[in-house]
Amino acid sequence: MLGERASESLLDSYESERSPHVRSLIDLAVALGRVICVPDAEQAADRDRRMIAEARERKAPVPAQLPPLGPGCFQPRDPAAGRLFVQDRVRRGAALGLFDDVVGRGWALVSPLGDPAARLDPELAAFFASIGGVGAHVAADGPIEDVGGGYARWFGEHGAAVALQRPDFHVFGTAPALDGAAALVAALRERLA
Repeated sequence: MLGERASESLLDSYESERSPHVRSLIDLAVALGRVICVPDAEQAADRDRRMIAEARERKAPVPAQLPPLGPGCFQPRDPAAGRLFVQDRVRRGAALGLFDDVVGRGWALVSPLGDPAARLDPELAAFFASIGGVGAHVAADGPIEDVGGGYARWFGEHGAAVALQRPDFHVFGTAPALDGAAALVAALRERLA
């Protein structure tokens, strides 16, 4: 598990974390089935006209809304923890694309205020590096440019200065100040032990 750096008991959290997502997707599939499987041709034509009109009114796609993860490997009592983190376009040098394509996948400490990994003491920094963790200063004028402002909006909406993103793009936890990066990584190390 994670290169044998976490106990196998961490796998016990998988079902509790994913259960809300499974239920949500099953409910969505059933609801879509009710929309798609209309046997009456007149009712189906009415449905199609209504859906086409609604799609024309809506200029942007409807964002995916998954419920937060159930109990598992993230900071308890953090309202952002267990929810999907923002995945937006960024630029680093000549590379332009989604965060994971430009910065990489895995654990990521992200902040609009500076490099949160620079706030880790050598021991925590070594642990974080050993699990493939990266630090990312993402801002309009940062070394990783927040091209569309999605990161600025996310951090503003959540009142956070730092977020620790899990490899599955969910938030492990947030901190209200840049110095909170060390507490997040220490909590992760404890959780993985």
